[in-house]
Amino acid sequence: MWIDNVWHGRAWSWEKMPWLMEQWKRISNGKPFCLNGIQYVADAEKAVELGVDGIVVSKHAGRQVDGACASLDALEKIVNAVGDKTYIMFDSGIRGAADMFKALALGAKFVFVGRLWAWGLSIKGELGVRHVMKSLLADFDILQRYRNYDGFILHHQEYNVI
Repeated sequence: MWIDNVWHGRAWSWEKMPWLMEQWKRISNGKPFCLNGIQYVADAEKAVELGVDGIVVSKHAGRQVDGACASLDALEKIVNAVGDKTYIMFDSGIRGAADMFKALALGAKFVFVGRLWAWGLSIKGELGVRHVMKSLLADFDILQRYRNYDGFILHHQEYNVI
């Protein structure tokens, strides 16, 4: 049945994390292990305690969960609790430069952009992705200048080699 491929019925637990991290380090030749879908300070603290290299504050497909807390609200609390102990990334609801700016201002070190590039891809392929990302970065640059802030470093070399 198709649902078996979507949901296997077994939830991951904190007890399984050391094994999972060990497997990841083995198969990735030691690349960083980052945990996605963190929404609560207690979970962020537990992840740091277990030794993750980074966490992604995200609803992780939370659009299916009615009433989930806003990821931006969670971000500030998590950064205050563990931001000096691990690398904090953000993913959820990024629709434009202002959303990126807010996440970075609240302490995220990296912001994932999911839907925007997918929209560009669906309309005009690689050219659409390039257009969307260049427009997003231009808007971000304008926003920084408007807010008289130039403290964010944008790493955009990656999308130039799509």
